[in-house]
Amino acid sequence: MVAGETATGDAGLYLEKAYQTSTNAEGALEKQARQVLNDVARATNAQTGKAITSPAPRHPLGVYSDGSKGVHTESYSLPADGSQALRDGEQ
Repeated sequence: MVAGETATGDAGLYLEKAYQTSTNAEGALEKQARQVLNDVARATNAQTGKAITSPAPRHPLGVYSDGSKGVHTESYSLPADGSQALRDGEQ
């Protein structure tokens, strides 16, 4: 999960895509990741599913993001995505 800011200056969250595995639990893991996104978004009033800009990482070697396909040492943008938080009542 990546925290950043939307174009309107609101807090935003981006859920990196899960790595593909060959396990029967993959669907359950995706649901759990979306539930965590939901909980954090609700607790912090953050937007999901919108493009965000993430601030520069503090680590001197940068941070890798699958969503932006690379290593970043400066602030970087992540596209709007399908990782919206679960809607109320969605399982």
